[in-house]
Amino acid sequence: MKKTVIAILGKSGVGKTTASLLFHEVNNDIQTLISLTTRKKRDDEEDFVDHYFGYSTYDFNNTNKEDIIASTVYGGYTYWTRYSDIKSDIFAYVIDEDGLNDLIKSDKFIIRTVLIVRDDLSNISKDRKDRDKNRSLPNINSFDYIIRNDGSKEELKEKISNVASHIVSLEKTRQELLNKNY
Repeated sequence: MKKTVIAILGKSGVGKTTASLLFHEVNNDIQTLISLTTRKKRDDEEDFVDHYFGYSTYDFNNTNKEDIIASTVYGGYTYWTRYSDIKSDIFAYVIDEDGLNDLIKSDKFIIRTVLIVRDDLSNISKDRKDRDKNRSLPNINSFDYIIRNDGSKEELKEKISNVASHIVSLEKTRQELLNKNY
């Protein structure tokens, strides 16, 4: 049975990591898959929550390639995730465009794409905004869900809860039909 990935994309600072954590908070059956990175932790980030920080390119190069779900280099840092870290049938995963392409090519997952958008990015550092200039998000019409994050965390949580309920319902129905050889 293919597992379902809720692939979360968006510009820097829109709340992708917060969204991924909220998916698990609103539904314990949804795992938050956390990537490993060579990047150092920012002051407002937490190790083992936002990413697994402080890995080296040596660590990445010595990871069994069959265990890597997706990898990318962004802002000069390597990010990757491992199959061995998946513990649930549905998981939320912050990913960039290259990683999403890896997921699609692997054909190992049901992919539900979520775009997080936010109008006010004034609190985002210039270097993070500059890195986004080199990115090319998929066409807006290719996303399954688009969540606007211009309000409070509680408002975002409510939107995430609605999307999570819909995805879990879809996957439950899909599994029931597969079990009946539909």
